[in-house]
Amino acid sequence: MKHREKGWAEPLRVEGMADDHTHILSLPSFAKEEGIEEISLEKVLSLSRDAGVEEILEVACEEKYFRDAAKFAQDHDGVYYALAIHPLEALKYEKAEDYREALEKMKKTMEEFPKKLSAVGESGMDFFHAPPSTLPLQKKALLDHISLSNDLGLPLQIHDHLAHRQVLEALKEGGAKKAVFHSFSGDADFARAVCEEGWYLSFSGMITFKNASEVREAFLAAPRDKILAETDAPSLTPAPFRGRPNAPWMLGYTLRFMGDLLNLPASEIAKITRENALKAYEAWR
Repeated sequence: MKHREKGWAEPLRVEGMADDHTHILSLPSFAKEEGIEEISLEKVLSLSRDAGVEEILEVACEEKYFRDAAKFAQDHDGVYYALAIHPLEALKYEKAEDYREALEKMKKTMEEFPKKLSAVGESGMDFFHAPPSTLPLQKKALLDHISLSNDLGLPLQIHDHLAHRQVLEALKEGGAKKAVFHSFSGDADFARAVCEEGWYLSFSGMITFKNASEVREAFLAAPRDKILAETDAPSLTPAPFRGRPNAPWMLGYTLRFMGDLLNLPASEIAKITRENALKAYEAWR
């Protein structure tokens, strides 16, 4: 029986790509844990640029990565950052004051590194990894992030794992002005509902999965001026490399798949999604 390869997959070069949601800072430790070739942050950026990635949005949604993500973006051209307390991370704080301290730490980091700050995220709700009984706590954290994104005039990147309806209701309740649904996983009706609010849909390698027909239907239903592309590295590696670690230089495979759905070349989808990202994230302009 042939063993599935575990290591890094080769890039697919597509000119002018923008990865609007990734976790580069976790790649070195992820490689070590997986027992594959270790990789430096500089090599990740070099391979990604060689593959045609022009902009990268590094997302830090754990307290320990806040400052590192901001500094990483500050020190590298074409790299931007977003911060938030992930909904599952918010549930880990045993005391309310610990959560509030983390939130203040996040705000102070944003104040210290304003230039490359592009979004608040990822925030939202998750009822795949957490029970429905956590709704009040998750909603409270989401409303906090909605308020912050509105105050800063930045888009809020949304995580809504099995929580589409609850997140949409909270966004409306909180008066969210700008939002990007990261790694969109809803159906066509939900995609239309999100776009009607003027918000964006960011598609990951999930769209290439055999069991993701609803995501493909959502992509086809979405207005072209509302679609973005991401890797969510090291997760959600696109076919034909599913099961191996993801990285920004793999974005071309997702864009090629998206292009095939619309009978367009990958380069045209890269152009569309990058132009949309430049509109969504003011810091990128």
